[in-house]
Amino acid sequence: MRLTVSSRCWYMLQLLGPLAGTAGEATWDATTPIFVTAITPMKTGKGLIELEFIRLIAPLRPTSTRLAVKVLHRGVDTIIGSGRDWHGRPVLFAISRIDFDLLRRCCPRLVDRYDQIAYYLLDNADNPNARTYLDNLFGGTAETITAEWTPENYWLPLRCLPLKHGTFPFRHRYDGLDVWLVLRPFVACNMDQKWVIFSTTTPAGESVLRFHRSWTGFLVFEVPFRVEEGAIEMQNARVNLDEREYGFGAPDNEAANLNWIISELLLARSGEMPNLANSGGGMRAKKAWAAHFATQGRLVPDWLIAADASPPVNRRGQPDASA
Repeated sequence: MRLTVSSRCWYMLQLLGPLAGTAGEATWDATTPIFVTAITPMKTGKGLIELEFIRLIAPLRPTSTRLAVKVLHRGVDTIIGSGRDWHGRPVLFAISRIDFDLLRRCCPRLVDRYDQIAYYLLDNADNPNARTYLDNLFGGTAETITAEWTPENYWLPLRCLPLKHGTFPFRHRYDGLDVWLVLRPFVACNMDQKWVIFSTTTPAGESVLRFHRSWTGFLVFEVPFRVEEGAIEMQNARVNLDEREYGFGAPDNEAANLNWIISELLLARSGEMPNLANSGGGMRAKKAWAAHFATQGRLVPDWLIAADASPPVNRRGQPDASA
């Protein structure tokens, strides 16, 4: 039986290349799972259909897309068609029935990114179903696939950065598929995974990436970023320096630790964990931060050297004006 595309189902979409006589190069988002939301035959007598779907792998976040496709061939597992892609270029399309082998082959970094929680997403680990996997991971409706993850989605209150915090240089640039991977939330499924990571916008309009401890909700890192020409630019990061919430290390240690977390958990690039020998919020770390504050021309706060208590905070980790 030939493949028939149905709404409310997942498929694999591949851009096979530009049509003959046209210029263009393959882009990082040329292959992506799609969630079809509507199919409308166009009454032209030329085999045209209008396809509406959620493009899962797209710049920044999953994106609703509408394409007019001329069907050239309909096979058992794949439909070949032509049309203009989301960049406006004339291309050939392949829309395929999706299975887990195809998903792993076409989108290996997506699968690697969620490898640590795959056990919780697959109904049958020995014979995994790609549609069930994607439904469990991103949701089985257009609304859930495109919805932004918010702190209210988590079972534990996620706190704000305490008054005791510091800033260190963190100059990194991510582009292409890395942007999509960095901005996808990471939510621990067990105690070993340790982190809840997501992007949000502060009331002041600043875009930030937040790193919370999964079992306490404490905010450990907050990284401001901006999007420039489809890439993410980071210049510095803030870290929790309250010993009651986080056993911090020297600024260089924290920069290496944060870089490893992003590479390991968000980008699925395995690497050796950095040496955090001077971490733990001890006197060595405090002295390193005192020197760091001084080199920035800032006064060293008393709490960084003294052992006095932090200002009272409320349950959300914000300064408690009533105290």
